[in-house]
Amino acid sequence: MFVSFPTHFQFLPDAMLDQGEVKSTVFSALNGLSGLGLDRACDHLEQYRCDPWQRTAVARDEMLANMGSVNSGASRGEFAAALSKLIEQQEAEEAEYGPPSLSQLERWWRLVTDPVHVESEVSQMQNAWEGAIRRLEKLR
Repeated sequence: MFVSFPTHFQFLPDAMLDQGEVKSTVFSALNGLSGLGLDRACDHLEQYRCDPWQRTAVARDEMLANMGSVNSGASRGEFAAALSKLIEQQEAEEAEYGPPSLSQLERWWRLVTDPVHVESEVSQMQNAWEGAIRRLEKLR
């Protein structure tokens, strides 16, 4: 159901499911992901609490550093090949680690449902959306 760990959960006051039911459903859906990936996500959420722009910049920089030989002048094909290789390496590493434990899921849940954190994420959604559109327009 998920391919990565969500960075926040915002509960709606008139939702059909209560928070416990949502939590149980989400935990089940996340069971197919890696506990190692969850630890990394939680570390970033804690280190860059309430600063989604810095957190995503650090994640981007780490990804580029892990891609190694790809430089800023790389073609789209070279970049795509290096990114595919990195994803394969991370998936293999995460597969060895296994699914997340209940304590890992609880740690993540506390972080992504914290009201102050959720507000810091939600408040930047419009800026992120508009920035993504501008970026796509530049690529055309």
